[in-house]
Amino acid sequence: MFQASYHYAHAQDEASSASLGSLGNGDFRDQRFPVLEYGNSDFDVRHRSSLSATSYELPFGRGKQFGGNASGVLNQIIGYWQIAGITSASTKENFFTVTDPFVNSANNDCGRYR
Repeated sequence: MFQASYHYAHAQDEASSASLGSLGNGDFRDQRFPVLEYGNSDFDVRHRSSLSATSYELPFGRGKQFGGNASGVLNQIIGYWQIAGITSASTKENFFTVTDPFVNSANNDCGRYR
């Protein structure tokens, strides 16, 4: 049995982490205009695909090569086991925020961006 899937998504927000664009202070660059921080999220994963397969049923349990006479609880423990696998691949763009360490918003050194 095989199953394959593909997902496309795009996540955007104003602040994925507490230190987005803040030089490690845990705040927005300009508190008056948090919408200026709007952009791709830290957890934005655009493409993800996965493939799963059940490839082999193990020979344990009632009617099988090993434990063929098992019944009840013993058959529930040793029987019905299968080997399966899941493979997934995804893209992750690592975005970064451009900052200016010389901007001082306390004395209105940063202007409003449009």
